[in-house]
Amino acid sequence: MPDRDRTGPKGDGPMTGRRGTGQAGFGGGPQGNCQCPACGHEQSHQAGVPCNQVMCSQCGTAMERI
Repeated sequence: MPDRDRTGPKGDGPMTGRRGTGQAGFGGGPQGNCQCPACGHEQSHQAGVPCNQVMCSQCGTAMERI
């Protein structure tokens, strides 16, 4: 559990505990881009729509989040 000063379990500095790092490893928030792994085409990420559900407008491959 982080201390009240928001340091991690070892006191390594702010936001160093398991919770509160700001990155869960899933989802990238509303900003960012989607990229086609086949042709490299990029487009802006649409909030609420996972990139892997968007098809590339250039080649039809499912996009990936970058």
